[in-house]
Amino acid sequence: MIYGRLALHDISSISLLLCFLVFTPMSLALAQEKVVTIVPNALDKAKIQNSNQTAEMAGSTPFDPDPLPIAVGETVTWINKDNVPHTVTSGTIDPLSGGVRPDGKFDSGHIKTNESFSYTFDTKGIFSYFDTLNPQMVGQIHVDQDIEQRDESDRDESSDNLSAIGGAIK
Repeated sequence: MIYGRLALHDISSISLLLCFLVFTPMSLALAQEKVVTIVPNALDKAKIQNSNQTAEMAGSTPFDPDPLPIAVGETVTWINKDNVPHTVTSGTIDPLSGGVRPDGKFDSGHIKTNESFSYTFDTKGIFSYFDTLNPQMVGQIHVDQDIEQRDESDRDESSDNLSAIGGAIK
């Protein structure tokens, strides 16, 4: 039997390599969905964010994270962890009137507590969004590269990691 000739450290190294090979593709697949949380007391966070205090001083923004960087083809899921309904509507706030200007790209409708809304971004760009019920709550999604390009760089990094593990096994 081949197992009788393998040293314990050889089996440990092989087990580590197998775990890496199994879990890396799973983590890449899971990385394609990003989550934005509508935080508890989001409206209060928005008021602080829009005052003279910075969001960092307040400890959070109404949408966390904000902005969220993603690749083309990734899906963003907004989850409402606040105790009141909110919306996620693409568009901006008109600086002259203070009114909201939806652009029609996406609109969640009312998202109740612990419910979610998802949208897949198919083009590059900066996408602003707001809550129509509380227009001072604003956020952005930054779509900056194709998912295939990111996957290639992830594969290159995985290959480098495998080389390092291979060197450690020798």
